[in-house]
Parts: sequence; C-alpha cells; structure tokens
Amino acid sequence: MAPIDTHETDRPTVLHVNRSRVAWSTATLLALLAVLACTLFPFRFCLRHHAVRSIRDVLLIRIGPDEVPDIAENVLLFLPFGITLAGYLEHKRVRADAAVLVVLFLSFSISYVVEVLQLFMPGRFSSLTDVVSNTSGGGLGLLVLRAFRAATVAKDHDA
Repeated sequence: MAPIDTHETDRPTVLHVNRSRVAWSTATLLALLAVLACTLFPFRFCLRHHAVRSIRDVLLIRIGPDEVPDIAENVLLFLPFGITLAGYLEHKRVRADAAVLVVLFLSFSISYVVEVLQLFMPGRFSSLTDVVSNTSGGGLGLLVLRAFRAATVAKDHDA
C-alpha cells in the first residue's frame, strides 16, 4: 500500500480561501462605492421647496422609448454589484435561493436609499423606475455570474 501524500489535496488551502474572501469582499465594496459615487455625486444636499411634487413624481413608473437609455444605464450601473455580491455569497456557501433574495434585497435597498437621498440634491431626480431598473441590474449580475460558472463547468467537463 502506497503512503498517502498529504501535500496534494483537492481542498483549497486556508490562504487561498482567505484571499478569495478578501477579493470578493473588496470587489463588492468597490462596486458599491462606484454606485454611490455615480448616483450621489456631487454630494450637495439641500431641502427643496417643491419636495411634495418630487415625491409624487417619484411614485410614477415611467416606461417608454424615452426612458430606455436611463433604464439601460441603471441596469448596467448595478450589474457589477450583482456579480460581485453573488460571487461573495457563493464563496460563503450561501444557498442559491437565499443568494437570489440577498442580491435582490440589497440591490433594492441601496437603490431606494440613493433615490431618497436624491430628493434632497439639486439637479437630481428620483424615480421608482430607477429603483426597479437598479434592482434588475443586481439580479442580472447574479445571473451573469451563474451563466459564467455554468459555462466554465461545462467547458471543464468537456475537456
């Protein structure tokens, strides 16, 4: 009987696991900071005298040809956040169905907070359409990561 080589194992080393966790955490944080910088810049808050009108406008969901560029920008803005958060949750071995809920909930929550803050920023306009498209971007990011993982596994399986 040959001795077992304890140096070669299929399990990742502790150092690899910690580096991977730090990488996913850092990427998620950077994606979140990018979202905040893109949506709240230039950070000049003031109370609007017409906030009531703005709140009424916020509650409307606008969908139409004129809104397509704005919706696409919002989806793309949250796409990296969805990818990195899904990767982090995957690394933490969070169940797939729970990861979907976490990504959608955090994408929605962050978008909602940003839209509320934009009520108090001159030149910025809040919209429920933005919240929906941002949340969709986070969810799409999760799907992109899953599709990439599935393609990678299929490629490795075929090889």
